[in-house]
Amino acid sequence: MVLESLVRPKRAEKRPVSIFFVGFLYASVAMFLSLWIFRDQTSLVMVFLTVMAALPLVYDTIKLEEKKDLEIKSESKLLKEHSKALAVFMYLFLGAVFSYSLWYIFLPEDIITNVFNTQISTIKNINSNIFGIEILATTGSITSTSLFGQIFANNLKVLVFSLFFSFFIVL
Repeated sequence: MVLESLVRPKRAEKRPVSIFFVGFLYASVAMFLSLWIFRDQTSLVMVFLTVMAALPLVYDTIKLEEKKDLEIKSESKLLKEHSKALAVFMYLFLGAVFSYSLWYIFLPEDIITNVFNTQISTIKNINSNIFGIEILATTGSITSTSLFGQIFANNLKVLVFSLFFSFFIVL
């Protein structure tokens, strides 16, 4: 595939900051492709395309780390080597977050409503379920334990589904 040859894990671990731009590029291209092709479902398709673009790098990096795990016997040296992969993943994630945040700030409001529809409605549903009203501003009530529980339960569902579906991916 083409995406596998763009960024190799060994090169990414040597310069993890450059992966920030790769994450930014993947998220931006995924957003504009999904907006262009899947206009009604942009908010979900853009996340899917971003993950699919990043999958070869993530998979190859994990394979490289598994090889290191078998070769390196010293625990401290192994942790130092794994920290390089963690930096790659962190910069990839931060690049995507920065891309989505930047486009949310600079795109016109009608496009923002279409592109981030699912994410905005999920946040509104969580807020309305907790407080019984639609909250438009962050207040001191954001630290409520019931709000934390609602968000934690939602993220736990996503984790369980991700774990469940990860068993069906064969690469």
